[in-house]
Amino acid sequence: MRKPSHTELEKEIAAERAAALGMAARRLRSALQALKKLDAEAGTDGRRREVSRTRLVQKASEACHAYIVQRELLGFGREDAALVRREYEVPPEVWNRMGAVPSS
Repeated sequence: MRKPSHTELEKEIAAERAAALGMAARRLRSALQALKKLDAEAGTDGRRREVSRTRLVQKASEACHAYIVQRELLGFGREDAALVRREYEVPPEVWNRMGAVPSS
């Protein structure tokens, strides 16, 4: 079995980093879409909708936080967070909840 070169390993690591960033982006987009879908639905039971929405906001904030951290780890910088917020149209309540841990 041939031993991989340093360059080959660097390429493989870069590919894994790109894949991880892509997965984080898809999770964020999916969480935000689920929240928008719930907000667009009419006629949902009030209390059940509130609980569902709270969960979706939490899920979206966790996905957003993970995506921004992933980008920072890859060297995009802290200033990049504002770009993410605009490009993904992250609602203020999701943005402000990033890093918060649910009480229950």
